[in-house]
Amino acid sequence: MRIRTLVFHMQPPLRFLARAYRCFDFLMRLSATAARRTHTWTGFSAKVDCYHGERPALQSVPGGNQHSERLGNPMIPMIRILLVSVFLLTGLRAQESKVDESIQTIAGLDIQQARAFFGKVKRAVDQGDRKAIARWVAYPTQVDLKGAKNVTIRTRAEFESHFDEIMNTKVVDAVRKQTYEGLFVNYQGVMFGNGEIWFSAIKGPGGKFDQYRIIKINN
Repeated sequence: MRIRTLVFHMQPPLRFLARAYRCFDFLMRLSATAARRTHTWTGFSAKVDCYHGERPALQSVPGGNQHSERLGNPMIPMIRILLVSVFLLTGLRAQESKVDESIQTIAGLDIQQARAFFGKVKRAVDQGDRKAIARWVAYPTQVDLKGAKNVTIRTRAEFESHFDEIMNTKVVDAVRKQTYEGLFVNYQGVMFGNGEIWFSAIKGPGGKFDQYRIIKINN
């Protein structure tokens, strides 16, 4: 099951990287074509009008030294960088839009609140803020402790006392490496990594599902 989940999870970023590579390869070929418009003569040099294709008369170079000049638009490298940047940003935004749609239509969550909670969890994990993470867990929850499977944690204080065991290297690395555009979403909620952390919305005091919480930690 985990392998199938990982394969499904990796498909969108792999498709995006393939498109990015094809675009970059095309731009590199374009740049190489421009670079080949270099002419070398011994004792002579010439400039070519790149816009009209006219070649003026050769002029003698004092000393007869070899002279080489690249012919073409000097803006090409900058244009290439700009195009690649635009393509990457466009691809990332498109993937983010797919995640937004899945969050709303499949998980039934609010996009802005899910985005905000995703960012809060990442920041708290980066900072090692155990109180914040303990506050965002939906209790009771089950984790693995000292070789014991599915140990029930019922309170924030209990979570904080076992924080280092629960939020181990495996879980922390998964959260740190996770990007928004690479999130996996299903009817259960939103997943970090290969399922190390799941979050969703639970019912709040007003009876609405508007309390975003970590619903499962697979450590």
